[in-house]
Amino acid sequence: MLRTPVILYEVFWVLEVTIAIFALLMSFFMLITGNLGLKGLWTVAQSSLIAGGILFVLSIPAYYIVAMKNGKKYVVLFEMDEEGIVHKEIKHHVKREKALMWIGILAGLLAGSPGRVGATITAATHNSLSSTYARVKKVKAMKRYHCINVNGRFVRNRIFVEDDDFDFVFNYIASRCTNAKIKP
Repeated sequence: MLRTPVILYEVFWVLEVTIAIFALLMSFFMLITGNLGLKGLWTVAQSSLIAGGILFVLSIPAYYIVAMKNGKKYVVLFEMDEEGIVHKEIKHHVKREKALMWIGILAGLLAGSPGRVGATITAATHNSLSSTYARVKKVKAMKRYHCINVNGRFVRNRIFVEDDDFDFVFNYIASRCTNAKIKP
C-alpha cells in the first residue's frame, strides 16, 4: 500500500467527489434561501476549500493507519476469463474478521434487529468487484505503478500486475474490451 500511490489517488478522487457534492448542496440551499449571489458563491468556494483541505490533511494519516493495520499490503486475487475480471480482496486477518462478524450478528440478534444482522453479513462477505469486458469504457496502463485501470460506467477496477506479466495482461484485457478507449 505504501509502494504505489494508486490506492491513495483513489482516496483523493473520492474526496473530490465528496467536496463537489458538498458544494452543490450548499449552493442548492443558498439558492432556495435566496442567498446565492456573488457573496454566496464566494462562501461556497471558501467552505469547499476549507472542508477539502481538512479532509485532505486527515486522509494522509488515515491512509497510513489503514496501511499499517493491513501490514502495509493490499492483497487481492484477480480472476480473468473471456467475460471479465473479478477482483477479490483477501483479508489478512481472517480469524479476527470472522470473530467481528459473529459479534455483529450476535449483537443484532440480541437487539432483535434483523437489519443489523443483514448489514453485518453483507459487510463481511462483500469483498469482490467485477468488470465485464463488454461494459468497460476505458482501459489505461500505468506500468510505472504496476497497475491497469479498467473503468466502466459505475465500476472503477484496478488490476495490479508485476513487470514480467504486465504487457501480456494489458494486451489480454485490451483485446477483449471492444467498447473501450485504450490508453497504453
